[in-house]
Amino acid sequence: MRSPAGNRPAQARPVFINCPVDDDYKPLLRAARFTILACGHTPRCALDTIDSGAVRFSEIVKLIAACDLSIHDISRVELDAEAHRYDKTLSDISGMDVAAHGNEARLLIRHVRDWLNANRPHGTPILPGAAAIAEDHELYLRLAPGLAKGLRLDPHDDLPHGDYLYIVREALPLIEAARASEP
Repeated sequence: MRSPAGNRPAQARPVFINCPVDDDYKPLLRAARFTILACGHTPRCALDTIDSGAVRFSEIVKLIAACDLSIHDISRVELDAEAHRYDKTLSDISGMDVAAHGNEARLLIRHVRDWLNANRPHGTPILPGAAAIAEDHELYLRLAPGLAKGLRLDPHDDLPHGDYLYIVREALPLIEAARASEP
């Protein structure tokens, strides 16, 4: 499936991602960051700051304040003995659109893309569809290990946040070129 090459925003907007950063969530975080980059924006998250001298909470507050948009994944919020904790969590996000990804990267890509598209500035082009971005993500997953190896980086699954973003940015033009050469 081909999508127009020019349907990206003229100016990248920073998008803060508030989500788990454990190994189990890593494929979903990667899919979210890929989608944000593929849509022409800049993903930001707590992993942006690795300064051991910085107070992480203060740095995260600065990141959030600097971002136009934010995504909050509460899929890992668990109930405990405290009554109505779930209600409290939901009240924190009342009035916001909630979408479930079911731990599936393709569904997360759809939700992130659709949300970014709905929140694009007036008069800017529509973003590529979720299916096209998911196909690009699958191609990225095939290209990325070779790109990482060619740059003498750690294996793709072990890349730190900054290296991952670099590899995605390197891969996106290759993916677009491959798409453009399709019959």
